[in-house]
Amino acid sequence: MFKNKSRNIGKREKVEEVVSSAKDHGVPIRIGVNAGSLEKKLQKKYGEPTADALVESAMNHVEILQSLNFNNFKLRSKLLMFFLLWIVIERFLN
Repeated sequence: MFKNKSRNIGKREKVEEVVSSAKDHGVPIRIGVNAGSLEKKLQKKYGEPTADALVESAMNHVEILQSLNFNNFKLRSKLLMFFLLWIVIERFLN
């Protein structure tokens, strides 16, 4: 089984490898978005880690997994600002 020691998968080739292994073993992949590790392009677009930025980041990763016909994933967001976390959750549910 593939284990990613850095925890962030990165390039699409690695994502494909992880998805293949997850499919083979019937395990989910966790998509984690955090205010402290928001992608540079989203930091530039939003200026700070807003709820919209975190949701966009997560959805970008969801789209990659779905393009590989993989839907066994979990979303996780970690924020120090509790109220912002509720906004993110609300937007995912809608």
